[in-house]
Amino acid sequence: MKIILKILVIASIAGLSACESIENLKDINSIDDILPADEQDIASPAVTYFCKKTGQPVKLDGKLDDPAWQSADVLWDFFRYPMCKWDSQEIVQNSAESRRDAAASPTEVKMLWDDKYLYLGAKIYDQDIFSGGSDDDTNLAEGDILELFLRPDLKSKGYYEFQVAPNNTKTDVFYHRRNAGGFRRGVSFNSGMKTAVSIEGTLRNWKDKDKYWIVEMRIPFAGLKPTGGKAPRPDERWMFAVCRYEHSVYLPNDFFAGMEMSSSADDLVLYKFHHYERYDYLKFVDESLKKAVEPEHPEASPKK
Repeated sequence: MKIILKILVIASIAGLSACESIENLKDINSIDDILPADEQDIASPAVTYFCKKTGQPVKLDGKLDDPAWQSADVLWDFFRYPMCKWDSQEIVQNSAESRRDAAASPTEVKMLWDDKYLYLGAKIYDQDIFSGGSDDDTNLAEGDILELFLRPDLKSKGYYEFQVAPNNTKTDVFYHRRNAGGFRRGVSFNSGMKTAVSIEGTLRNWKDKDKYWIVEMRIPFAGLKPTGGKAPRPDERWMFAVCRYEHSVYLPNDFFAGMEMSSSADDLVLYKFHHYERYDYLKFVDESLKKAVEPEHPEASPKK
C-alpha cells in the first residue's frame, strides 16, 4: 500500500515567524523509496524540520544567545503521550484517530549543523524543575529530561537516544534494534556528546514555581560510528523525535500522575518514544548552496 507523506514546512519567511505552520507551503511525496517495505504500513504523516547549516561558532553555555541560533527555525509543537491522562487509558492504534493533545508545558527546540557536529538547543518550560539521577550513562527518566532520538540510516533498524537532565547529567544510547537488549546493551555506546544547561528557577524545590531550563547539545557526527560516522550531505534526511519527561506537582489535575511525556512526533502509539517508524524527518539544509548566481545579461545594442 502506498502511503503518502505530507510535509508541513516549519520555516521562517517574510511576514511569518519561524514558529508558524505555513499552510500554503505543503508538498506531497511518496515514502515508498524512503522506508523499508515492512515499515510503510505503520508509518504516518510526518513533519519535516529544516536543520540549517551554520558557518558561525556555537558556544555551549546554556544561553542560546549566539548569533548562529537566530537563523535556526523553531520546533515548538509538542504532543502529550496518551497515557498521561485518566481518559486516555486505551491506546488508539489507528493513526487517523490517534492525534495527540498539545503538551501542558511548552518546549521550544532549535537545531543546526556544520561539517563536524549536530547542535540542539531547547528552552523547556517547567514550573517544578527536578532531576532524578546524578550519574552519566544511567536512565535519567525518573526526573525531568529532554531526549533526542535519531535514526540516520532509514534502511537500518538501529537508532540513537540522547538524554540530558537539568543538572547536566547526560546519557547516550545506541539501539542495534528495538527490544534487542534495550537500554542495558546500548548504553555502553559513547558518542562524545557535549552539553550545557542553565536554569531559571531552583532545582529540586517544588515549593517555589520555576520558569524554564535551557539545554544545548553538541553531537559529533564522527561519534555516530554504528551508522557510518559521517556528516550528512546537503538535503539528506534522517528521522528524529525530540521528547520530554516532566515530573511536576503543578501538572493539571486530570493527569493520573504528576508526570507528562511529550514529543515533537505526535503519533507514537506502539512503542512510546521508540516508535521510530512514526518519527518526523530532519532535513539537512545548506542555504549557501541555494544562492544561485544571476547570469550576466549583456546590454542590448542600441538601434542604429
